[in-house]
Amino acid sequence: MSLSVRFGEVEARGVALTPEGRALYDAQGIDAFPGTEQGLHDAGLAYYRRDADGLLQPIVYEDFLPKSAAGIFASNLTSDGAVDAAQRAAARDAAWLQDALGRALHDPYALYAAQV
Repeated sequence: MSLSVRFGEVEARGVALTPEGRALYDAQGIDAFPGTEQGLHDAGLAYYRRDADGLLQPIVYEDFLPKSAAGIFASNLTSDGAVDAAQRAAARDAAWLQDALGRALHDPYALYAAQV
C-alpha cells in the first residue's frame, strides 16, 4: 500500500470505531468504553485485526489535514485572537464533499470492515 499526500498531512487519530462504537461515543462519551483493546474488540466497538502472532492490532482512523487548515481556523478569529461569533460556518458535510468531488464517497465503515 502507498500513500501520496500533497499540500497537507495525514494524522493518525486512534482506533477506528464501528457504527456501534461511534453511536456509543456520541451518546455517552469516552467514559462508556471498556478500558482495554481486548474489551473494545470483544464488545464490537472498534475495528481490529490479528497479526501473525495472533495479537490484536488496531485499525487506525486517519484524518487528512490540509496545509490551509491553520488559515481556515484563524479566519474565524478576531484580530485579538478571540472567536468571532458573528462568523457563520459553511456547511461542509459528506453530501457537499461528494458533490464537490463529482464522485461517490466510500463508506468508511465498509473500508475498515474489509481490513478486519
